[in-house]
Amino acid sequence: MQRRPFPEIALSSLLVFLFILSACGGSAANTTGPVKLPLANDKASWAPWFNSVGQYMVDKYQVGFQSQPYIDTSIFQAVIRSAAMTSKAPPLFTWWLGARLQDLAKAGAVADLTPQMQ
Repeated sequence: MQRRPFPEIALSSLLVFLFILSACGGSAANTTGPVKLPLANDKASWAPWFNSVGQYMVDKYQVGFQSQPYIDTSIFQAVIRSAAMTSKAPPLFTWWLGARLQDLAKAGAVADLTPQMQ
């Protein structure tokens, strides 16, 4: 198996979490000026990269994100699962593909952002 380079993996991860939006999370519609949404994740070591991309988006599109890392993956998963269908859900969060994502999608906890990204 050939290893994928970090930038390719990082870009794939960025695209995955940009397509995942908590349906009950906050909204940028009622604010003026640039908006930085919290990006909940379990990738603390990626915070500088996430924040750099998030700031680029703020500068270019007036909407971006700021990393909100959880050190422990189990705690992160529990927080997202319990908050996903409430007003306490983070507006953006990283997640996995497959069955884990399917569970959140079936519950109506995520939305596809493809039209917004285009």
